[in-house]
Amino acid sequence: MFGLLSRVTGRKEREPDIEFVVFDLETTGLSPKRNAIIEIGAIHYTHGQDNHRSFQSFVDPGKPIPKKISKLTGITDDMVTGADGPEVALREFLKFVGGCTLVAYNASFDMGFLRHHGGKHGLDVDIPAIDALRSARRAWPDLPNHKLATVAKHLDIDVGQSHRALDDCLTTLHVYAQSTFMGK
Repeated sequence: MFGLLSRVTGRKEREPDIEFVVFDLETTGLSPKRNAIIEIGAIHYTHGQDNHRSFQSFVDPGKPIPKKISKLTGITDDMVTGADGPEVALREFLKFVGGCTLVAYNASFDMGFLRHHGGKHGLDVDIPAIDALRSARRAWPDLPNHKLATVAKHLDIDVGQSHRALDDCLTTLHVYAQSTFMGK
């Protein structure tokens, strides 16, 4: 589905194995120190395989979700009540990641939350990450902005429900594949 590196390189030989995990976090705000993770989504991509594994977990932040965040994400207190807390959810996510490189749209944001909240629980989150936003900026410099929704619209990608972790992961996967592997 993605790849076709031969289109980019002009070579017909077997394409290299490519494996990574696209992930996205939904949070209660912009500051890792003051805000909590409320949803984790991830897609494990292995080039040449049609059956990508996915991971999705709500995270109970231990306090009410601000109304503006619920309105933006569609995630309510009822949805996270009884879900795993941050330590358990992050452990399960890191188990899913294994030794793979991470890919995120605006990776500094997601990695900041991952490092801060993982570090609070003694989790090793020293994982290489690729920023799909940077790839999109290089591939399509003339767009008015490089928000995920703007790039997806430019590429005619169905984003599903924006600001939901798994849908944003799928959108990021398509954007990253087109900006990196398939060229413009």
